Amino acid sequence: MPLDETAEDIPSPEPAPSADDVRVRRALAELSPSLRRVLVARDLDEEPVLTIARRLGASVAAVRKRLTRARAMFRMRYATRQGREDDDDDKRDGDEDSTP
Repeated sequence: MPLDETAEDIPSPEPAPSADDVRVRRALAELSPSLRRVLVARDLDEEPVLTIARRLGASVAAVRKRLTRARAMFRMRYATRQGREDDDDDKRDGDEDSTP
């Protein structure tokens, strides 16, 4: 560290993302771009459906339908990832189910 820099001048490292953050990002990445775009715009960026529809050149009904589909697929992918990770945790802890 150069002598003229103080500890306040050094940026602190970004905190590591939580396991939940990683699952959310992976589940979002598995959605098609059109579903991900609508889901992020509405649920994360909190844009009104009408604004999203205008930007995409789609009807409000089409955006709502796409949003419903996106939410369902996200939930399914998120739950699947969570189940897989829970199974992996059990295996690491030695708690494997003894039934075939």
